[in-house]
Amino acid sequence: MNLDELKEMINKDLAIDRSKLSHESAHNPLLYTKYVHIRSEIGLEIKKAEIEKKQVATQRWLYYSGKGGGKVSPIEYSQAELKRVMESDEAIIKVDKKLILLDIQRELVDEAVKAFNMRNFTIRQIIDWEKFTQGSI
Repeated sequence: MNLDELKEMINKDLAIDRSKLSHESAHNPLLYTKYVHIRSEIGLEIKKAEIEKKQVATQRWLYYSGKGGGKVSPIEYSQAELKRVMESDEAIIKVDKKLILLDIQRELVDEAVKAFNMRNFTIRQIIDWEKFTQGSI
């Protein structure tokens, strides 16, 4: 799921239908759990991407340092140059971009989990306000 789809899903799920407050209140724990599960799935993807980055970085280091058993860089680099070349390697940058996106998704879902936690309070306040305006309180 991409970032825009995640944002759209969160916005849709956070919306409160004032005509179905009882249903919204009962449904909120399910939505909360849904996003806790999404957060754990994203956390797992982050761990996998971190492992992938280590593997890619090792492979690229072997290539650039000339210590790989197969294909090696035709250019010899000093330690300082090697660090710079590694930072700009496309394969490493690709994994870094993946990690950045996953981290943003995790932050978004963390905030959504907090919002769903507060959503029950908001629903309760709406119910109390409607009781008050109808003279029930």
